[in-house]
Amino acid sequence: MGRIFEKIGRSGCAIEGPRRIEIGGGAYRGGNRVAEGAGFEPAIRFPVYTLSRRAPSTTRPPLRKSRPAQIRPRIGAHYIHKPPECKSFRKSSTLKLSAPAQSRPENSDARRFSGRGPIATRGFGRISGQMTEDRARYRAERGEETNQGPSHGFGSPARNEAEATLKSVADLVAAGLMDPASAEALRAVEARYGVAVTPEIAALIDRADPADPIARQFLPDPRELETRPEERSDPIGDDAFSPAEGLVHRYPDRVLLKLLSVCPVYCRFCFRRETVGLGKGATLSDEALARALAYVAERPQIFEVILTGGDPLALSARRLAAVAEKLAAIPHVAVLRIHTRAPTAAPRLVTAERLAALKASGKAVYMVMHVDHARELSAPARAAVGRIQSAGISTLAQTVLLAGVNDAVDTLEELMRALVRAQIEPYYLHHPDLAPGTGHFRLSLERGRALYAELARRLSGIALPSYVLDIPGGFGKVPLQQSHLEQDEDGGWRVRDRAGGRHRYPAGD
Repeated sequence: MGRIFEKIGRSGCAIEGPRRIEIGGGAYRGGNRVAEGAGFEPAIRFPVYTLSRRAPSTTRPPLRKSRPAQIRPRIGAHYIHKPPECKSFRKSSTLKLSAPAQSRPENSDARRFSGRGPIATRGFGRISGQMTEDRARYRAERGEETNQGPSHGFGSPARNEAEATLKSVADLVAAGLMDPASAEALRAVEARYGVAVTPEIAALIDRADPADPIARQFLPDPRELETRPEERSDPIGDDAFSPAEGLVHRYPDRVLLKLLSVCPVYCRFCFRRETVGLGKGATLSDEALARALAYVAERPQIFEVILTGGDPLALSARRLAAVAEKLAAIPHVAVLRIHTRAPTAAPRLVTAERLAALKASGKAVYMVMHVDHARELSAPARAAVGRIQSAGISTLAQTVLLAGVNDAVDTLEELMRALVRAQIEPYYLHHPDLAPGTGHFRLSLERGRALYAELARRLSGIALPSYVLDIPGGFGKVPLQQSHLEQDEDGGWRVRDRAGGRHRYPAGD
């Protein structure tokens, strides 16, 4: 067994993963031969790295013969050469590379199982902390999506992130985000509407503030079970304008393509809350996607395709690339737009692979982020936005005007300025929709218009979104901002300025 490492290092077998590899405690010092014998500790189990005889990778240079092979738990394969002895390793082979017990640091048993401290130094590099992340990234790039059962909240993100997401009332109580006394009353809410709070969002919640605006957006509330007469399961009329599964064609020049029905987090005011969440739908099948894109290809008036769901960035890079490839073949589609909350709620989903997949469409790509409060633009969120912008993708934001979250002009002003500072264009300020169980978030149109009028007096044009309402029933968006024009009896006009003053303007020809 002790000669296996030398055999790999000098023979050039390709090492791929993940399956299982066993590495003994302590450090292997480059140049020293690994040998079996007394003083060895039980090996630690990691994902297996399979040996193959595939051609060398063009993206990873071969290792020099003079150095020991570097077995690192990274995506893809490390290639050295292609010797005949590679045939002796089977697909299920387990490598056991060990080092003498005296070479390990003191108390290394605790360190190696806790994931802290290097398991190997020169020749191996650090393995313990990177293994889980790289294995998950490997799965995501291969499109091996995680089971969308109760143990995972969405698509195929990194495993450690999915496992840390709080997905139930019990999880929220255990994390100290909810009072245990309220848990029983919230079981019915949890049974009807999805619950998911990522670590990034949980870190933003002020547990000492009972009116925290971040908590209000994501933590379930008993009032969600109160459905008012005017509320609708499909408040903006998606179903009435759906010519094919997963497709909504409400406006002549653009369509919505709903690729999945899960999100990294679930907003308590979501207008699709009756159809989004675990158990409420599945990822759009290849057959349904083909039918939807055939509909788009047959209609040259469609200029823009909007990916939505669910959250499109919860899909693997492979699946996004497959959609982008099909859109690339439709020449009259010029714009690809993505609606997502991932950059602020799950910034680790904003990977180079996903962004490259979207750019591979060859379209003008716009990412519209959902941001309701300035605190959501945390350091990880801003870093994710930077990655999006560096990939050549334009960034915009849409905000929902919510009672108890951002229904104060100072709060809205702070948010819009924070967006512009991050080079994100404020796009829409939505009046909340008539989704069931969301009445406690809605404010009157009169109050919304007054807030917007004051916001317009404070902000420049690049920081001012359009205040809009989606007319219930599927009749589309309309602007709600107050008109600045009033017609005189003689046919002329009175124009109102930002301070409320009125000025005459001629009727013209």
